[in-house]
Amino acid sequence: NIEVLNHLKSLDLDFIIVVAYGKILPQELLDIPKYGCINVHASLLEKYRGAAPIQWSIANGESETGVTTMLMDAGMDTGDMLLQKSLKIELSDTTKTLSDKLSSLGADLLIETIPQLVNGTLTPIKQDESKATKAPIITKHDGNINWSNSATDIFNLVRAFTPWPSVYTIYQSGTLKITECNILTETMDRDYKAGQIVSIDKSGIKVATGSGLILLTKVQLSGSKEMNAIDFARGQRIEPGYVFNDSIMC
Repeated sequence: NIEVLNHLKSLDLDFIIVVAYGKILPQELLDIPKYGCINVHASLLEKYRGAAPIQWSIANGESETGVTTMLMDAGMDTGDMLLQKSLKIELSDTTKTLSDKLSSLGADLLIETIPQLVNGTLTPIKQDESKATKAPIITKHDGNINWSNSATDIFNLVRAFTPWPSVYTIYQSGTLKITECNILTETMDRDYKAGQIVSIDKSGIKVATGSGLILLTKVQLSGSKEMNAIDFARGQRIEPGYVFNDSIMC
């Protein structure tokens, strides 16, 4: 929009700060501020460039993430890096809790970045393209459980994609969201089908995966409220041996 660009030019800006925007800005806009456009990105670049770095870092089982301040260019998170701070990802972290931690960390890092950039004591560092990985926009289908994956992979998926886009499996003619679960074992001493219910008790529904057992503790059936997994099993009269389907409905 020419009017917006002209207005920004008239302000004689020193900086434009971008946080969690997820879109590429045109070069004409990037050229306006005296010291450039700074992006506060929620990953340790060059890893996880893109719109969903927090979700994908959890889904991929990373043990560490962080925040990077960078000078924006015409690419997607490809600009020169300024400062970084790292943060441990706890097994208890979800996208919500990790977002809160990184938000605070990013604010502190931005406060450190600006004066150093103005004073000329900060040297931008070019990114190594060979180390770059992507964190693309999340779609609904990303939350579909593949029961052939490991218990750890599914556990991480639930941590990353709850509440959106949600993690779900196919049940009868609808979907069953898995909103809370825990890893029971990472290996199995018996052969079960991936997605097969091994047992049901007060603690929840134990399901076999491609590697290990996972305990479903809270679920949500299509059109219903979230409930304890045991209550779902009782209401649906599901028995051990039932196999959840991981095929995506058309």
